[in-house]
Amino acid sequence: MSDTARVAQTRCYRAGDLVDEGFPLDDVDKRLAKDRTVVWVDLLRPGPDELQIVADELGLHSLAVED
Repeated sequence: MSDTARVAQTRCYRAGDLVDEGFPLDDVDKRLAKDRTVVWVDLLRPGPDELQIVADELGLHSLAVED
């Protein structure tokens, strides 16, 4: 992987069990809509677009993800 490559890995756990992984960042809110669900997002060298998607999906203010 080059130094400039960006990677996003996603995982969805329900009631402690892994039920899905590798889904797009803009599907996080759909997964979180179900009870007893935790979503894990690993970002490696995220750009502004990826950070904005995460902020939008989680309802975060842009200042919370600015740095």
